[in-house]
Amino acid sequence: MLSRELRVIVNKYHVFLKSKITSFLIGYRRKYEKFPMKELNSLSRHHSYNLLSTLIIKGKKVDYVVALKETKTTYNSLKKKINPSYFNPYLRAYLKDANKCKSESDIKIVYKTYERNLDKEFKEMDKDLDFCIRTLKEVNIKLREANKKK
Repeated sequence: MLSRELRVIVNKYHVFLKSKITSFLIGYRRKYEKFPMKELNSLSRHHSYNLLSTLIIKGKKVDYVVALKETKTTYNSLKKKINPSYFNPYLRAYLKDANKCKSESDIKIVYKTYERNLDKEFKEMDKDLDFCIRTLKEVNIKLREANKKK
């Protein structure tokens, strides 16, 4: 059983983690909602995409159809992650590990570990959204070039 002072410290760091998640999601949700998913859906039904063969995304050649499918699945997976409840397992695991600690320094070490894990998750989410945006930009560029050649 933790002493009262240690429980206060555990709860303080728990609030820090929750506020870190919330502040990240506020800005991230804005970027996510600006992504033109309607345009992406219309591109998959667009007939001029047959003119496209490959796209170059981050220096890699990718087939147009594969790129659109990957973008859609990535975008849909991000939809689950923009809710704060997605991060509840991180918070529960932190509480479980922090409640086992015997000193304030141990609690701080556990907090830093979970903070790093959250930062990794946030960077991964940013990379996924960046992939979606780059794919859409590349598709639009290639479509404009193909339409000019007509």
